[in-house]
Amino acid sequence: MSATQDPDVWFVDPASASLGNQVTPYVDGLEMMTAMYEQISQLQDGDFCFVGAWKMSGYMQLPGSELALVDHFLTALENGADVRLLLWRGTPGSPIITSSGPVTHRGLHLRLKRSLDESGGQVIVDNKHPNVGSHHHKYAIFGKQASAGVYELTAFVGGIDLVDDRRDDAGHALEVLKGYTGWHDVHVKVQGPAAEAIWLDFVRRWNDFPDEASYLKTATTRLDPNTYLFQVPALSNPVHRVEALFTYHCSHFTRPHATVETVYYDFAPPGGINTNRSAYLNAISLAEHYIYIENQYFFDVEIASAIRDRLIANETVHVFVLMPEMATFDRHYRNACFDIVREAPGAADRFHPCEPHHDSSEPVAGPIYVHAKMMIVDDVYVSVGSANFSPRSMTHDSEINVGVFGVDLIEYTVDGQDGSQQRYTVSSSIRDLRVRLWAEHLQTTPPEENTDEGDPEDDPLLFIPTAITTFLTSIGVSPSRVRDVDPSGGLPNPFWNILMHPSQSCGMATTTDGGDTGEETEAETENAVR
Repeated sequence: MSATQDPDVWFVDPASASLGNQVTPYVDGLEMMTAMYEQISQLQDGDFCFVGAWKMSGYMQLPGSELALVDHFLTALENGADVRLLLWRGTPGSPIITSSGPVTHRGLHLRLKRSLDESGGQVIVDNKHPNVGSHHHKYAIFGKQASAGVYELTAFVGGIDLVDDRRDDAGHALEVLKGYTGWHDVHVKVQGPAAEAIWLDFVRRWNDFPDEASYLKTATTRLDPNTYLFQVPALSNPVHRVEALFTYHCSHFTRPHATVETVYYDFAPPGGINTNRSAYLNAISLAEHYIYIENQYFFDVEIASAIRDRLIANETVHVFVLMPEMATFDRHYRNACFDIVREAPGAADRFHPCEPHHDSSEPVAGPIYVHAKMMIVDDVYVSVGSANFSPRSMTHDSEINVGVFGVDLIEYTVDGQDGSQQRYTVSSSIRDLRVRLWAEHLQTTPPEENTDEGDPEDDPLLFIPTAITTFLTSIGVSPSRVRDVDPSGGLPNPFWNILMHPSQSCGMATTTDGGDTGEETEAETENAVR
């Protein structure tokens, strides 16, 4: 039996992977923020809006609106909605350019908190995490009240922060920091039973935050999950089985060589939660045709080793990694992981790390920043969320992804090079996402109609074998934006090593007691671009 014919194998915990969901992808920030505006602008009496954010600017304008984000929250509060924000404490330095002028990461959140505190909103500025860590969630849950205590849920999960420099589209003409032109990212909207698992994570984090550990916390009320009931909305295409995936580093030693641990999350088991890593490793091990990764980093040794092992076990698998052009010291760690993958025989022909740059025919020039945290396997499974391919996201920071298997399976047959017929089983909707992404990066037009049968030569991105060939032959060839990575390396940076392996350095870098000295450590500098 092929893995695609047994959906249970794709999940860390099949019992938690719910059926009957509709997952809608949003490629790049403008599209996602437009959808978010639609939800925020409709909040009325009895509805709720719960947002967990690594970084959020209350002063940005959502597409289609002339008001700032904070004004939409205030309007929702006036209408009688329950608005709660769970914001990371943030860093005190690295000013961010906003429409109201430069402000620090931490300053953004404290301003937003003060604005909502005065109007009945509830905000926790969350500093409850291990040292050299962060709350990296980027999710929002909207509850539309259907009747007293009964809600229809819509959840958003992905890599896009609600700040000005993420508001980009497929043209990628946005000027962003550090020499990049354009910001590429992926988010999803989840409707159906899986949205409740995302809501429950917010509830647990909210209720786990004690008064004595707070950072400038004002009065907040606990959320009682027993007082909420949910009904699944009428969905047009509920074809996705979804598992919510998490990273929580539950405890660490309070100082080097200490024997007493500080426990951070009462809702997590003593060893923490690492289902993000487990899901990535599992999906990699099941690949039969291709693995496509978009990620800000490629720094995780265990994931690199799993990719190497899959290339050894299956000699037909191709692996594509799209990541941003990296600074010199980043390349040292990236290249070390590339070297692990290249231990597999034939990896030179089947492992394809790439960077997106504007093509010379475009009106703008320069590298495009890849901030997505996404992996697609064989057109049947996708993981999307906040978890980077780095030890921090896999073991230390708080993260959330969704693992999605498409039950809208179709089959097609393609003639092999040896004259035999190769049969493929794919999810129509997940294939459509992969086709859309590749069309954007290769600067080509996706098929007008994704027919399930036909001549593969007429649809160069639609069918897996011809899509792989199309991608490979487009690397570095105009009008494609995709080029091979810069192979030059760099020297290891001791501070960067702390950031890549934070669990080895607990107690060394950041303060988590809420003190804002206005000074910024090396660790906080890196946090400012996560």
